[in-house]
Amino acid sequence: MRIVVRFRVRMHKNKPKTDPHFIYCRLRVNGVVVRSDMATGVSCLPHEWDSTAQSIRGYSDTVRNQNAKLQKFRDDLDEIYNTLRYYEKPITAEIIKQAYLRKGSFTPQTLLVYYQKYLEEHQLLRIAKDTMDAWQSRKNVLTEYIERHLKRKDIDLLETTPKWANEYYKYHITTLRNSKSHAARAVTSIKSVLNYAVIEEALPSNPLLSLRTERSKPKPIVFLTEAELAKVEQCPYLDERLQRVADSFILQCYTGMAYNELRVFNKAAHIKADSDGTQWLIIYRGKTGTLCRVPLLANARTILEKYDYKPPVVSGQKMNEYLKEIAVIAQLEQPEKLTTHVGRRTMGTYLLNKGVPLVTVGHSSTQMTERHYAERLTSTIKNDLRNLF
Repeated sequence: MRIVVRFRVRMHKNKPKTDPHFIYCRLRVNGVVVRSDMATGVSCLPHEWDSTAQSIRGYSDTVRNQNAKLQKFRDDLDEIYNTLRYYEKPITAEIIKQAYLRKGSFTPQTLLVYYQKYLEEHQLLRIAKDTMDAWQSRKNVLTEYIERHLKRKDIDLLETTPKWANEYYKYHITTLRNSKSHAARAVTSIKSVLNYAVIEEALPSNPLLSLRTERSKPKPIVFLTEAELAKVEQCPYLDERLQRVADSFILQCYTGMAYNELRVFNKAAHIKADSDGTQWLIIYRGKTGTLCRVPLLANARTILEKYDYKPPVVSGQKMNEYLKEIAVIAQLEQPEKLTTHVGRRTMGTYLLNKGVPLVTVGHSSTQMTERHYAERLTSTIKNDLRNLF
């Protein structure tokens, strides 16, 4: 099987030879010519065209650019031809032409190509930006692994065997020094891409379906005790800059809002009152999209009223940086505990230790809540035990 790409100047009867004429491409595969020539978008004067060299005569920048376009045109057709051969697809001059013009449905059946298609489809579904950024980051790491360690530009979908995925999992742990959970998420994302490839009929089945990768042991939950929270609330040595950050953090501790939810807080949208006047914080969790209803505690309402229901939010990086300063001034034993995420978790444990049922705290399942928030304070356990006597 052979592909022949030839360029020629198409002469027009009503156009003088002193004007540029367009160059067209004639494609031939196994002796069969494409039904109609393809426009290249390149033009030249008829006498400038060298049919033997298949290029425009001359050395000017314009001529070099035009010849480069023709070479790129030829290279693209050759690449399509070679890819079709590799995947044992039907090959005709017309199929190659339509693939080049992007009117056909041909897509290279490789991992990075389908990873990108998967991301683009999820972009259309308006997946949260943070989630998309995480997926894009994983794709970047995968691309680097394929290029630097496998010395390839991409790999075939059929090459993604459990053995290959396990090697990639170990690469994350040994070379990149990532945790087992991080490595497992990287492999899980590839599983999702392969599931998408199956739906697109690029794969007969997902080769990683039965693969299980070990995750890190869950870290102990980090939250502030009521005594620690009180130290932050009552700290008298904060300047205005730190006080605003402390108030934002305390608001998180009494509402359970994540940083992004705090940043987009709006009174009209997020505060609703019952018929009896009880106020509720109504928020759709940015990570899961699930609806969360939390009673607006008096401590939270006080802070919101102080700032006219417009929380004084700074950037996430600055907030975590300033929280470390606050922790030192408030004389917390573990200053590193003070982060924006700790605020939300503190709310969970605070409610649990006030006797609020697990299902009310905010996760979609009680198992998830138990895993993340059901650490009881010693004082609470003592009170529970006293009730037995």
